[in-house]
Amino acid sequence: MNANFFNQIAQIGITGDLQLTISKGIENTLIISIILQ
Repeated sequence: MNANFFNQIAQIGITGDLQLTISKGIENTLIISIILQ
């Protein structure tokens, strides 16, 4: 399976650590947090 999302992230050329957190919110919503350190 080709994960297009991760290929696009890799092409950005970020310098540092990228932390991606996905959690479940109320009423089956998703909460996505991205932190660049």
